[in-house]
Amino acid sequence: FESLGLETSIQTYTVPVPYDYGARIEVKTRNDSFTIKAYPLWPNHLNPCPIPERSIFGPLIYGGTGLLSELDGKKVEGSIVLMEFNSLYWKNVLMLNPQAIIFIEPYETSRSIAQNLMLGVPFNIPRLYVSREDGDRLLSLLKSGNPVEVTLTSNFRWVEVEGRNVIALLRGTGGTKLTIGIVAYFDSLSIVPSVSPGASDAIGIACLMELARVMAENPPYNNILFLAVSGHYQGLAGSRYFIDKYFDWLGMSKENELNLMLMASIDITSESNTLAIKTANLIGDFYSYQDIGGGVSTTPLFERNYLWIRQKIYNDYIPKIFETLDREYPYINLEKVKVYYTPVPSVSDAEPFAIACGGGGISIYTANSMKMSSVTPLDLENKINYDNITPQLELIASILYAFGHEQRFSVPLYPTRFHYLGWGFSTLHATVWKYLPIVGWYVNVSNVIVRISSQWLRSVQQSYSSQGGSIVPGSSFYPSGFDVVAISDENGRIEIPGLQPMVAYTVEALMIDPENGSILMCNDLGSFRGSGQGGVFSNPFSFYKKDLVIRIPVMDCGSIYLTRVVDPKTMAPGVLQVGARYVATGVEIWNFYSHTPPIFYGPVISSQDDVMAFIPINTRVEIMMRAGRTTLTILRNSSHENPFGYGYLIKKGQTIFLDNTPFQMDRELYLLVDDRLDTLTGTGVTYSLRASYFHNRAEEFLQKGLAALANYNYSSAYSHIFNAHSYEITAYSATMQLFFDAVNTVVFFFLLLIPFAYILERLLFSKTGVKRLIYMTVIFLALCGVLYIIHPGFHLTTSVYMLMIGFLVILISLVGFGVIYLGFLAYFKDVKYGYVGPHFSEIDKASAARMALSIGVNNMRRRRFRTLLNMIT
Repeated sequence: FESLGLETSIQTYTVPVPYDYGARIEVKTRNDSFTIKAYPLWPNHLNPCPIPERSIFGPLIYGGTGLLSELDGKKVEGSIVLMEFNSLYWKNVLMLNPQAIIFIEPYETSRSIAQNLMLGVPFNIPRLYVSREDGDRLLSLLKSGNPVEVTLTSNFRWVEVEGRNVIALLRGTGGTKLTIGIVAYFDSLSIVPSVSPGASDAIGIACLMELARVMAENPPYNNILFLAVSGHYQGLAGSRYFIDKYFDWLGMSKENELNLMLMASIDITSESNTLAIKTANLIGDFYSYQDIGGGVSTTPLFERNYLWIRQKIYNDYIPKIFETLDREYPYINLEKVKVYYTPVPSVSDAEPFAIACGGGGISIYTANSMKMSSVTPLDLENKINYDNITPQLELIASILYAFGHEQRFSVPLYPTRFHYLGWGFSTLHATVWKYLPIVGWYVNVSNVIVRISSQWLRSVQQSYSSQGGSIVPGSSFYPSGFDVVAISDENGRIEIPGLQPMVAYTVEALMIDPENGSILMCNDLGSFRGSGQGGVFSNPFSFYKKDLVIRIPVMDCGSIYLTRVVDPKTMAPGVLQVGARYVATGVEIWNFYSHTPPIFYGPVISSQDDVMAFIPINTRVEIMMRAGRTTLTILRNSSHENPFGYGYLIKKGQTIFLDNTPFQMDRELYLLVDDRLDTLTGTGVTYSLRASYFHNRAEEFLQKGLAALANYNYSSAYSHIFNAHSYEITAYSATMQLFFDAVNTVVFFFLLLIPFAYILERLLFSKTGVKRLIYMTVIFLALCGVLYIIHPGFHLTTSVYMLMIGFLVILISLVGFGVIYLGFLAYFKDVKYGYVGPHFSEIDKASAARMALSIGVNNMRRRRFRTLLNMIT
């Protein structure tokens, strides 16, 4: 920029990134030993999974592409698994509890395969990447049949680095303040952060430089601001910090140094030669534009602010360009063509400008391009098709040059930090703190990694991760790539500019040990989650003013990780089929003893078929997994000796991995159903044929699965295990229905005992006053004792005393409702008397009922044999 004579400056800011300080694999065989260089994969959610010096070592095995048939006969647990990068089924290996996974550089790959390798939960499983040459060398050693031992080391952690934006201003010939902004990013993202060539990402910044060269030689009437930003994959950090610092440049104002009226983002590829210009609510997915200005008119305000820009591009500029150059360039008018393809989510560095001003930002993309090499370690220059770039760049230059000669901009811009209709450029001021029970108050916590996720962006990501007809909860193509990440400073504070008002954001906070990847703290969602928005911390939260101050509560924690959590009937991850519907799987953490939420408890993070639950330390818990009203399993750390389990007791930083999760889920449910069927039989309840049939079938398949697992025959084992789990879910439902039916009849008999005790007292004793009440109570308790002996419901319920107390509460409530009802009747009778007068007569219904009952009892005493038969009945 300086060589072109532009006014150039550099803006700096700090942003957290996962930084690779180096990783290696030490290989040892019988005859040789050597070291190869390795590269960590993108963090699992927020966990970079560092490996302390030589802390992971063990046998190396080859896992192929992760098919269970490729793993048959190999002991995966405790091993280090070498796999192909293009492994769609790598989570099969993860399910079997290896120490680490090593991926081999592929010959060719794609963006979708790279995204498949991203793990959306922070489970501490190290994953490394090696070159093709080193991978082939390891493969040849394994094929020789000799045992191969490897030792892994990886220093991979989150650090705050200095980000830089390069700002270059080309003064126009008109001497005006009117300025056109052109922005492109110069960083890249890869599933392997240290191997991120980013050739496809570099096209946009290369086009920006070429535009600067051409326009510097032929300056337009207006000023042109060239903006080369970093932090694109860190939640548009560079663009957000630019808008935050130079907010006074936005829009039309006499006091401004510049009047920045338009911001165009360039992010084209060479996969197609067809250009697409996104405006209004199509500009990108980082912010939500659907409801901005909603309710003002039939056309939302944000949409109307782009009418002039669209008219200029499609009605004025493009026809004139085609006529002047005597050629037509391929492009798509998104106002007329609704079907096109772009990467999802699609975020643009023009979005911070647009959300701050309520419009004025445009995104220039390549239509019908999915950036198939992006996010991969093979995004190399040899994949670039320059013939597709040239026509796009010529059309871009012509359109932007035309904007550069506009002497009057009819673009209604309203720069603001906050607007109640949904646009603005708000700043979050947050403090991370932890409740200390010993002092009864909070202490600020530093070095906590905080991720702020827009609910809107998350919904866009989820909508393209659907499985089985339903959205997978928590799934994400970029587990951290487009979210905003910050690290609390020494005072526990973070500050994040450029968030959107009136939109829900979710906070995830984790303290991760930088040495070994243990998760020491997480969000506290329990009783002491602290003072924040609305008196307590609200998660999700939204901005209701330009500067929002919140406190993010955290707690000491451990965690439990489960993988391959699927519906065994449909094999759909994260959902269960209920009839014709698909219901998202719910995971609930309960106190093991009280079966209620713990005082402290953390979030449950799920992504496709992975679930990670954060548990309070030194508290025994159980995990309930449901889909709608259907119970998938209850994880209670059970055994044959104790089918009700011991619960899970976790230390700070500890992670319990329930390896072979489908087996664990089925086994726990099997033990519970088996015990409850035995209990029903022992109390004399004839259990249903449906429950016993499905339970027996489940046991048959479970035994086959266990035998196959013992022989490392995984492909056969999991076929049997999923069958067993499917049967057991049905058996559990039938068993619990029988259980509840037996218990619920206790309440019915309690209701019968009250009139029975009254009638029996009148028949046998016929006392009056307090004595009658005493005799009735004694008779009622005696009958309860008989019922306790002969009725199985008393033995099936957890606490018969709680059942009786609940019954008495209901009874007292009915008495209260009865009194209120009689009061209403008396009131309306008085009203009727006032209008009609004494034109009717009535007797006391209660007195009449007592008289009728007394006469009936006296008649029963006269016919003792008939009465005896009635009482027995």
